[in-house]
Amino acid sequence: MKNVSPSRVIIYGAVSRPPSDSPRALDKIKQLIHRAIDRFAIKLNFHQRIDYKNYERRWTYNRGDLAIADSVQETLKKIGCTLPAVRANWGELSEVGLTDLDTVIVAGSGYIHPDKTGNLHVRIFSDYHAFAKSQCRVALIGIGVNVLLDWDRSKATHLAPDSRDVLEKIFQLCSSITVRDEYSQKIIQQLGNHPASIIGDPALFLSEQGSEHNDKKPDSGPRIGLSIPFHGTEPTEWIRDNIKSFVEFLRKIQKSKKARFEYFLHYDSERLVYEVMRDYGLDVTLREGDTQTLLRHYHDLDLHIGGMLHSCIMASSQRIPTIALAYDAKHFGFFKLLEREEFCVYNQSLDYSNLHSLIDKIINNLPTQRQKLDKKIKQLETGYRDAISNAVSMETPAIARVH
Repeated sequence: MKNVSPSRVIIYGAVSRPPSDSPRALDKIKQLIHRAIDRFAIKLNFHQRIDYKNYERRWTYNRGDLAIADSVQETLKKIGCTLPAVRANWGELSEVGLTDLDTVIVAGSGYIHPDKTGNLHVRIFSDYHAFAKSQCRVALIGIGVNVLLDWDRSKATHLAPDSRDVLEKIFQLCSSITVRDEYSQKIIQQLGNHPASIIGDPALFLSEQGSEHNDKKPDSGPRIGLSIPFHGTEPTEWIRDNIKSFVEFLRKIQKSKKARFEYFLHYDSERLVYEVMRDYGLDVTLREGDTQTLLRHYHDLDLHIGGMLHSCIMASSQRIPTIALAYDAKHFGFFKLLEREEFCVYNQSLDYSNLHSLIDKIINNLPTQRQKLDKKIKQLETGYRDAISNAVSMETPAIARVH
């Protein structure tokens, strides 16, 4: 008989650990040249030239996905879990050497991400076979369903038969299923009788980097964070069409409110966005680094405007009111969970007058805005900690064995 007591916790995420590769000197020179050419093209109004694929390399990754894994490991320590934790990125389960002694925590992100024809990535099929073969314990913690807002939803949410089948099999293996938002819950429930509770995104529960927010000097303006995605087709099209007018709007805010802008780098290719903003005359400071470094900078903001969902989530974790420039259903799901739907706007129909009003609403009521965020996050955090505890608990029923 196989032992069902877990010996390791496998934190399985989109980016559970950063890539081991790093750019060489020649790689850095090539990237500099790419950015210089793109910046020059944008100055000449040849925006259509820019392409995020020119910046995709083995070492590029999403800092928000890493923050999810950091949150899970941090919470394991907080609940007193003494099991060794092993981090594995999506597609790496075969390298971990799974056994029936292990517990795999599938940590957040858009784990379910159908393409426009309803097909899931081949990784999902490989994951199922790894789970079933090893007979390990599996818990889905705060996972999400990613569906772009301009997709034909009848196709995007109608899974292909083999994709639907493999998801049902994975759900049957899970000791627990928790999701980040209501939309993800509905999709999972459509697939069968699978209880899925909403707990929020794990990165929302990263520890605050200070107990007090610094008061501004009387003559200083608000510190406003920025994050614009540049790692996919749809975000690239938005940059091509809107970056100039968006920066013009920010410059007006900077002038009228003495605002200090800080750009938070969540994906390596976004360095171009930061440099283009400066080229257009915006006074903006670059913030980059690991999860803790970014959180410290987020904590010092008054307001954040983010296109990257996890920039919004990480800012919110520090009780910083946030405005989302949404391109995906996941943005609206997150802001609905926080009861802040009015601060989530669709980026393809951006109304700068409304955006200005939202900025004013936050800045003029900062203490109240922060208190509301703090109250809601604390309400959600109990469910998140319980989900992590249940995932590694000996008392939680293990998966149904596959014969």
